[in-house]
Amino acid sequence: MTGTGFDASFTSSKSTSLDGPGGSPFQDDEFNACTSTSTLEHIPRHELERTLVELKRIVCRGGLISAVIDYSDHYAHTDRNIGRLNFLKFSEAQYERYNHAHHYQNRLRHYHYVELFRQLDYEIVTEQALNLAPCPDSVSTDFDTNEPTLCATQGVFLLRNDK
Repeated sequence: MTGTGFDASFTSSKSTSLDGPGGSPFQDDEFNACTSTSTLEHIPRHELERTLVELKRIVCRGGLISAVIDYSDHYAHTDRNIGRLNFLKFSEAQYERYNHAHHYQNRLRHYHYVELFRQLDYEIVTEQALNLAPCPDSVSTDFDTNEPTLCATQGVFLLRNDK
């Protein structure tokens, strides 16, 4: 394959799950960067924490992590009868019956990710809560209705691994 600025010998891209029982197969500090697009919202919080801890191990000190997170109710992608944040109406216990393994969403909001990244000592280089949508008339008490980013449907983060 040829093209301007394209190096056909580039073969260092790797993809794997990081939250398995033994962690990932990668060495410490193996990567300079990691990207994630519309993935983190599908990982349960306890597994997400383990995944982010594993990223701290395999991404070198000063390495970057880019994350784009889809905060919208994914059922609204195909059902025009519900709003993009319909799932905020339900408590965790209520939503559990709809949140099956093949279409799982953790429903974490932007402020949850900010808190989690800080808790795990990532430097947040930049972050944006984007595409605000109308919140449902009734929002579960599981969510902070005073939080201005509650109704964002997308989050963008650039993180630096400070190890």
